This record gives sequence, C-alpha cells and structure tokens, in this order.
Amino acid sequence: MLRRCLLGLVLLVASATLAHGQNLPCVLQSDCPPDRRNKEIYRCENGQCRTTVCGIAREGIKPEKAIVCRRKFKTSARCGPLPKAKYLYCIFDPRPGTCSSDNDCSAGQLCNLTTGVCETPQCKRDRDCALGQVCERGGCVGNIDADGDRDGVPDDVDNCPQVRNPDQSDIDENGAGDKCDQDMDGDTIVNMRDNCPKISNPGQRDRDSDNDGDACDGDRDNDGIPNVSDECPLRSAGIGIPPDHSGCPPS
Repeated sequence: MLRRCLLGLVLLVASATLAHGQNLPCVLQSDCPPDRRNKEIYRCENGQCRTTVCGIAREGIKPEKAIVCRRKFKTSARCGPLPKAKYLYCIFDPRPGTCSSDNDCSAGQLCNLTTGVCETPQCKRDRDCALGQVCERGGCVGNIDADGDRDGVPDDVDNCPQVRNPDQSDIDENGAGDKCDQDMDGDTIVNMRDNCPKISNPGQRDRDSDNDGDACDGDRDNDGIPNVSDECPLRSAGIGIPPDHSGCPPS
C-alpha cells in the first residue's frame, strides 16, 4: 500500500512539473511539446498529449512499474530511464506495423490513429479520390463539399462533376452541363455533327450550304450582308434576276 501511495505521489509531482504540455490536443506526435533536455516527454495518444513519466530515476528500474505505462497508453510499454534524466519514462516497443503516431511508421506510411496500424496512403491529394470524396491523412473519405473538378461547385450539385465548368451553363436544361453534354441544344443531333450545336435545329437546314445552319447563321443567304441589315436575308441578289413583288430576287 505504501509503495502504491509513493508511486501515486511521484506521478502527481511529475505531472505537475510537466503540466504545460499535458492533455494538449494532437493528431501527430509533432503536435506535442518536444523533449527539453530529457525533462519533458509527451506522446500523442487518442488525440491528447500525455506525459510518459512513470517514476523517479533514483529509485532504480522496477519492472512492475510497466503496468503504469500499459494502463495509461493501452499498449505495450515498459518503464525505464533515459540518459541524464531525473524521471523514468514509458518506453514503447511497438510490434512491426503498429503505431500511435506517424513517427512509428516506415517512410511513406502513415499511422491510422483508429486502428493503430501503419498504412500506405491511399491518396496524396483530393484528385486521387472518387467524386464526392476528399483525401484526409492518406485516405479517401466522403465529403459533401468535395469538388473533384475544382470549379468551385461541389460535386453533389455540379452538372458536370468531372469537367470544370464554373458557369454551370445548360442550354437545353436537361441537367447535364454544356461542357459535358454530347447534345447541348437537345435537338437529337450530337454536337460534333450539329451545324448549330448551341441552337436547337433538328432539320439542320442550311440555305447557303456553308455548314452553319440557318438557325445560327449570321448571313443565311451568304451575300456578305448580315441578316439584321439585309433587306432580303433569305435571297441573294443575282445578275439578271428580276425581283419578285417583295422587292427580293425569287428563290
């Protein structure tokens, strides 16, 4: 009983001495205060910086004190000294592949803080993940604000989630943005064969045969006069062709 009381007092004094870093929030080991001449050592455990002090060095090494470390960190550890240290510290001997921080893992791996296992990252950036996901600590996770094409519009409301189109233009209002719609005007003629890809003209009429459909041709009779200024926009004047009763050449 006396031994337990003394050990509790030691830990209480040590905790008070090292209190400035205790219970600070952390994700990585680097979030915790560094060792200052072997006076303070913290370990990132379950989101908090916890002191690894387990005794006073002058008492000598007592193996039974390892239980203090196991109870505190829920992992394999022993209580031992560090060079020129006043206190004894929990010394961790993790099994290969197990971890409590990234420092326990091999180069190129990250510590899964939930499972305590070193893993090779699934991703390095959001673009490595599927639509609707973002890269967090090497893993792809769902996120309603994910934006795969980086156009400022979240995937779940983007009418072209894989093609950048910040204006979200959708001429035929079919839910597929123009940038990724194979028939943007909805006239059943695919864009690459449509002589007016942005204006619906299923008949594809082209009076002057210039490959611009009449629906979108600025000079439908190809006489060099824009439709808006042409008195006869559908009939090109010809030499020796008398006008009809409208004043325009016959078609």
